[in-house]
Amino acid sequence: MKPEIILQSDLLDIIFMNRNKEYGAYALRKGYDQTINKAFLFTCSIVLFFALSMYINHRFFSTHLLKPIITEVVHLSNYPNELLKQVEKPKTQQKKLQAAAQHTTPVIVPDNKAQPIAPIEELDNKQIG
Repeated sequence: MKPEIILQSDLLDIIFMNRNKEYGAYALRKGYDQTINKAFLFTCSIVLFFALSMYINHRFFSTHLLKPIITEVVHLSNYPNELLKQVEKPKTQQKKLQAAAQHTTPVIVPDNKAQPIAPIEELDNKQIG
């Protein structure tokens, strides 16, 4: 390509010089601006359609939904104080614990001098200390 033609030509033509322009990539890149503009206009029109439909629905068709349905006013001061008192939570029964079981750090001793471990049934009613 001659230097004076390079300055006047498009960047896409310079990239696809001596290449196959009928393959499809050249046509896609050549029409890319038009494709983006169409997609942008299509998206804006859909957003505008939904915004207008919500506005029209709220403006003209939802006035009957905004009317209050309350028929009478309820005053809590008319009720007896017994009904207004806070309900007490039932107390949970706790197990009555016997003496606390002693927790000690384990000491490594030979098997013949080891003390037996207390069974789990014995520890059920004791508080671990």
